Amino acid sequence: MARLDGGRREEGRFAGAVLAAGIRVSALLMAAGLLLRAWRPQPWPQGVPHWGAILRSAAGGHGEALALLGIAVLIATPYVRVATLCAAFARGRQWRLLAVSAAVLGLLLAGLLSVQSS
Repeated sequence: MARLDGGRREEGRFAGAVLAAGIRVSALLMAAGLLLRAWRPQPWPQGVPHWGAILRSAAGGHGEALALLGIAVLIATPYVRVATLCAAFARGRQWRLLAVSAAVLGLLLAGLLSVQSS
């Protein structure tokens, strides 16, 4: 039983580190985007941009694209965290926790897909 509890603590720390890293990367991208926008304003293309256009604009130093990329990273962080937990539980052969985490990930993805289809 001690091994199972120790594994849970380790997985919890790792999942927490994934969450913290996602938040830090997101904050850095948004701050850089806001600073670039204030320092060197550029017009934003009309219409809804594609992800390829956002990535190209962000790589080119477009402030709004960097900020938008930061928001996307922030939104993706919980998905990555739950997927990381699924992998950790599978590696640790903790099938019940894997099943619960996979169900949560499925619900998150179903919610994402239902928003996109609206």
